[in-house]
Amino acid sequence: MGAVLLIGATLAVGFAVWAYARSASTSAEKSFASEINSNVNCLNINFVIINANFSATNPSLATIWLYDTSTSGVSLSNIVISNSTGGVPYSGPLVGTLKPSVVTSVTVNAGTWKFKAVQMYNFRAEAINSTVQCSVYSPTYSQITPNPV
Repeated sequence: MGAVLLIGATLAVGFAVWAYARSASTSAEKSFASEINSNVNCLNINFVIINANFSATNPSLATIWLYDTSTSGVSLSNIVISNSTGGVPYSGPLVGTLKPSVVTSVTVNAGTWKFKAVQMYNFRAEAINSTVQCSVYSPTYSQITPNPV
């Protein structure tokens, strides 16, 4: 009689452990699939920063040109500009959509922060589609026009 109870208890504990392990693995699989889908969505957001220009009359302005190579429009969510010392002088939200196969210019106003002559700057544009936000990094651009300030 005791052996039957012990076998029953062992089976009950075994099924409980099996159910927990199955639940945990299902959760891990869903999390992994979500991350993979996020990466695939980032691959579908195809745009590049093709040029940057600094204003000669206003040291707070820079214009960047972006090109969307995807088949649907991409919504810009942010532009981040950093200088060669690693600072992030401007990080501001943008409202705008890049049209497929069209070069789009965006003028960025860094406010009180001034672009300095003969200094290197990096631009990062962030775009978002319906499910994920992705970043595109530009080459380094140099401000070579002397600013009035």
